Amino acid sequence: MELAALSIVIMLACVQAEPCQPGQERFGNSCYQLLTETFTWEEASQACANIDAGLVIPDSLQEHQFIWEMFTRKVTESGNLWIGCSDVKEEGRWVQAGDGDHECTYFNWAEGEPHPDYKDREDCAGMWGYFGHGGLWNDMPCTNSYNAMCESPAVPSMSCRLTYDARGFFTAHCLTDRILKDSSTSSVAWALVCRDGPRCRSFSLRPASRGALMSCQLDPAIEMNTEDAKSCQYYYF
Repeated sequence: MELAALSIVIMLACVQAEPCQPGQERFGNSCYQLLTETFTWEEASQACANIDAGLVIPDSLQEHQFIWEMFTRKVTESGNLWIGCSDVKEEGRWVQAGDGDHECTYFNWAEGEPHPDYKDREDCAGMWGYFGHGGLWNDMPCTNSYNAMCESPAVPSMSCRLTYDARGFFTAHCLTDRILKDSSTSSVAWALVCRDGPRCRSFSLRPASRGALMSCQLDPAIEMNTEDAKSCQYYYF
């Protein structure tokens, strides 16, 4: 009875999934959320990480224009907006926030930027609205306080379901690798966590001994990344 109730609740939670959450706007395969506060570059990067997203990094002129239009519509045309690129670790090598191995590949610098005379003091990139620059990029001191926008993958607008075998029993799929979170739970709250996590595509509940909590794993993988030998309730989006 408890298992059936659990399945029903999870089903109801999963079908509510949307590509982007309230307050976000979609462009291509990403969702964008403008934060209302101002931050230093490091604070902005962390604020986005706290909601399972990353500081915006335009990859094309079209994406750049979308981000700037959204910013000016919601805030101002004369402000600045942080971009998730910096050359703090190596001067002149612009890399993505939170990952020193991935270089930024698209740039839209304002004329004369990045400025060579201030290379040791201006290590973080931002869209520049001051003095009529219209969102062209500028390298700025990372300790300045500007607005921030977060980007996360758009979750497909699909329902999720519990899988059954031909006899009507739960199929035994346990996630094997690429685990995002692994924790014990006594409720269906993890279904909501998986729904809201931009990288989560599936989760499994691993039965524990009598009286113990169930182990819940969230994963960006799908059924092909599971093993059938273990007994789990497997759900996917």
